[in-house]
Amino acid sequence: MIPLTMLCLLMAISIMSAQSHKKLSISTSIGIVPTYTGKNVKTEVPPLSIHLDYKLSNNFSLGAYAGYTAATSKPRLLTDGIVSQVENKTANFALRGAFHRDMTDKLAIHGGILLGYSAFNTKEMDADSGEKIVRERNVPSPYDPDAPKGQPFYAGFVGGKYSLGNVASLTAEIGGGTSIVSFGLSFSIK
Repeated sequence: MIPLTMLCLLMAISIMSAQSHKKLSISTSIGIVPTYTGKNVKTEVPPLSIHLDYKLSNNFSLGAYAGYTAATSKPRLLTDGIVSQVENKTANFALRGAFHRDMTDKLAIHGGILLGYSAFNTKEMDADSGEKIVRERNVPSPYDPDAPKGQPFYAGFVGGKYSLGNVASLTAEIGGGTSIVSFGLSFSIK
């Protein structure tokens, strides 16, 4: 997956340098519906994301995406008598392709896909002392201590931008990497 990602990134850079008259935009957003949800989960760091998009044409852009979030489960008593909780920190990195359509002078919609990699930092802690719990293999645990530390992912998204002028826009998206619903600001760089 990593060699394919690098190849796509090199191709994108090559295309961008050949078309210097197109627009570059940078967007930041905060998620209001985290991917880690539920009554037993507390969001420690809300889903934050940033993406840099380059418009290859009026209707298509290619870009890079990064997102981060952290959540902790509520303490729970396990059968071994330990009150534990699980802390999960996730970072997402992806290539982002999107199709765009201007609806009015100020409103545009878009949709596309992310192809990337999620890196996880998950640990089980004693809820009372905060110390990390190290489990033996094949012992009941609220999470698999042998689980991979990351994995490839893909996701779809749809969204819109409302122009505040020549440079800034308000953005909203459903889907994507770190949050199910997010809002933010986008800045166009010529």
